[in-house]
Amino acid sequence: MAGSMTDVWEAKFLDLIFKNTAASATTPAGLHTTNVWIALFTAAPTDATGVTGTEVTGGSYARVAVVRTGAGWNAATGTAPTLTDNTNIITFATASANWGTVVAFGICNSLAGSLATDLIYWGDLSTSKTISNGDTATFAAGAIDITQD
Repeated sequence: MAGSMTDVWEAKFLDLIFKNTAASATTPAGLHTTNVWIALFTAAPTDATGVTGTEVTGGSYARVAVVRTGAGWNAATGTAPTLTDNTNIITFATASANWGTVVAFGICNSLAGSLATDLIYWGDLSTSKTISNGDTATFAAGAIDITQD
């Protein structure tokens, strides 16, 4: 996966670790207490400028919530890189219009927030996928690999 944690969230995590800024046991670095949301993009964001990515809109599209527990993500394993991935199939609503060609995904901190502040991680899809009216986008269990060096 080509992709990365965004600069905004890299700073939040560094501040969490080294300054204990905006952190508590239940919502570290300002994370939502329960979920992260998976987003789809027709133009990939970048590390420094997540706001420039083009998220899918319209046609019944909405980010999909994934719980921030072992029910949503596997325990991190390995080193250089350390990896976690989704435990279950992630299914988007059936498209009621053409969404276009999806080239990337993102992990966000809210259902509908600003990409400039909400996009935590992003990654290119290994194969782009055109989502047409009536299609349902899904990620298989274990398909979203998140690595941290």
